[in-house]
Amino acid sequence: MPGGGGPNGPCPAPGRGGDDQGGAELYPPGTAGYLCGGDIVDAFVKLVAAGPLFFVSAWLLMIFAGIVGADVGIEPFGYVTSMVVTIALWLTLAPAIGAAGRAAPGKKQC
Repeated sequence: MPGGGGPNGPCPAPGRGGDDQGGAELYPPGTAGYLCGGDIVDAFVKLVAAGPLFFVSAWLLMIFAGIVGADVGIEPFGYVTSMVVTIALWLTLAPAIGAAGRAAPGKKQC
């Protein structure tokens, strides 16, 4: 098997598509099925870091809404309302940020 084997079958060699013994490509380079060395750990760390960042973001939004509330014309709101607004902002902005990150020029490829 080129590139060795893993628990889910053969792993492709770095920088090229893998093939099983029949010669069919398993993971062509540049496809979503092919993960670079530390991508799984990196994704897990980012997911775990997002939890505390959510609560910090909601707290900062509540603080800044209280500071600029009079200038902007809004009433200061509490932490629960701030969490709801933060969820709405994250759900709105996350797809756009993800799309921009995938389309960024010069991003390293496997």
